[in-house]
Amino acid sequence: MLLTQDAHRYIKWPEPHEMVTSERKFRQLHGFPGVIGAIDGSHIAISAPKENPANYINRKGYHSIILQGICDYNLKFIDVFTGICGSVHDARVWRLSDIETLIAQDENIYFQNQYHLLADSAYPLSNYMLTPYRDNGHLTNVQSRFNTIHSRTRVVIERAFGMLKGRFRKLKYIYMYNTEMIPLVIFACCILHNICIENEDAFIDDAFDAIEMENNIEFMNGVEKRDIICNML
Repeated sequence: MLLTQDAHRYIKWPEPHEMVTSERKFRQLHGFPGVIGAIDGSHIAISAPKENPANYINRKGYHSIILQGICDYNLKFIDVFTGICGSVHDARVWRLSDIETLIAQDENIYFQNQYHLLADSAYPLSNYMLTPYRDNGHLTNVQSRFNTIHSRTRVVIERAFGMLKGRFRKLKYIYMYNTEMIPLVIFACCILHNICIENEDAFIDDAFDAIEMENNIEFMNGVEKRDIICNML
């Protein structure tokens, strides 16, 4: 069993005018253009379920349920998907998620082609999801710089998870044998997290000066797009 019987998705994807603001705010952080969100997975530790407990053991050796989150520059979640057993790889969680299905149906609604998410190397490279170059010991200076700026920009999702678990300590370990209820708890915490930020109950770092995007990267695939941005940074 990969999913609990009640996996959940929450989405508050930005409207077109909000994407413009989000892209500008992300670009102000470290100069990375075109970003409207960062994605990653986080393991929520749980007590061993009564049914199929081995499926919930993650690579670090403890029982968990995965929370896949996409956040904006302000550490707010624009999409969360949770309920997948901890043994599942991030890339497969992405393939199982509702947001991946929705994007596949109409990519332009979510990205309007020039926008993209930042993800780590566990995720697939595409024109709307940019991952770092794999370091095989032969990266060029510009590729290394791309990876550095990519990492510094993408760290917002790590900060979002950290803030979420810091504010809602129950997410550090959920003691519930009924796994069908756990996604509801996680889901509720993510919504409350967003409400807290909307009410300015959060510290947000000062942004750096913006760097203007100089190239038209519309209609390019992930490899071409990443290479162009790499040489811009």
